[in-house]
Amino acid sequence: MKTDNAHNNFFVEVFSNRENALDFLLGTLPPRLKNELNLNTIKLDSGSYVDEELKTHFSDILYTCKTISRKDVYVSLLFEHKSYKPRYPRLQLLRYMLNIWYSQVKQRKPLQPVIPIVLYHGRGKWRKKRFAEYFPGMPAVFKRFIPRFDYLLTDLSDFSDEDIKSSTYSRSALIISLLIMKYIFKPKMLLSYLKKFLELDTLYYREEEGLKFIESVFRYIFLATEIEQERIVEKAAAISDTVEEKAMTTGEKLINKGLKQGIEQGREEGIEQGIEQGREEGIEQGIEQGELIEKQNVLFRLLSRKFSLNDAEKEKIRSCRNPEKLDAALDTILTAEEKSEVLGLLV
Repeated sequence: MKTDNAHNNFFVEVFSNRENALDFLLGTLPPRLKNELNLNTIKLDSGSYVDEELKTHFSDILYTCKTISRKDVYVSLLFEHKSYKPRYPRLQLLRYMLNIWYSQVKQRKPLQPVIPIVLYHGRGKWRKKRFAEYFPGMPAVFKRFIPRFDYLLTDLSDFSDEDIKSSTYSRSALIISLLIMKYIFKPKMLLSYLKKFLELDTLYYREEEGLKFIESVFRYIFLATEIEQERIVEKAAAISDTVEEKAMTTGEKLINKGLKQGIEQGREEGIEQGIEQGREEGIEQGIEQGELIEKQNVLFRLLSRKFSLNDAEKEKIRSCRNPEKLDAALDTILTAEEKSEVLGLLV
């Protein structure tokens, strides 16, 4: 779920930016549809119509837009954050559109058409199916009882890197974002291409908006992949000192946040374990055991992210039962240049 949140958060950060969304629509909408919309009127809608069931698949960013005849329509950007395609996407999209229309009915507003645009970056190929294809072998006489609607699909695997960079989109923040999303489930390839992607607009990183954007890129990569921090910092250093510093500080912020969350989670798990034992001594023992295990887990995750670990080094962390030594090791991660500086504290 945490990884899903990393995908969701990055999508929201990128596509809540009106200029990014506009550039995406200009490169995605079919000409006939684009000609009927006044895209200069797009406005971010603060609502979300992804319910609890749909959250397992989609995140949404909703924009309102005027047609050239001044009618209101919704343009919905839907991000499929899983690494695989859903089996029945039209059912989920229909549910999503009904959520919007039911909301309008409750508010006594006129119904507006919804243009769903799905952004997909998973491993498998997404093949669009008509609703009728969900009912194989059904005689034609029954097909008039099956809903008919369409959606637009952007499957990033259908685009070459050059298509994304030069012939489809023009805004550098959008281009870099889509390239990162395209390779996020292929960390080795992402790492090898990262410098090339970040070089697409080095001047952008001198602006405040550009610095915020590059921080969100690094945060996404750190949270959604297992690429070691030092490898990402190396790529960032080849761009500029400012970008290198942003990569380092972003990683450090996440490490600090992970330390706090890890200890809190361990304490909560320990309390639950102790309560189940039904004794006051069990609560105390459960807290201590939970904190110890979580400190080991946090140390393991952070060291694995910053440095690579072999099996013997992993076992060394697991076998350490001294909370003071684990605390000392955790405190040293941020400044350590070699993993031996941290692991040596566990002896």
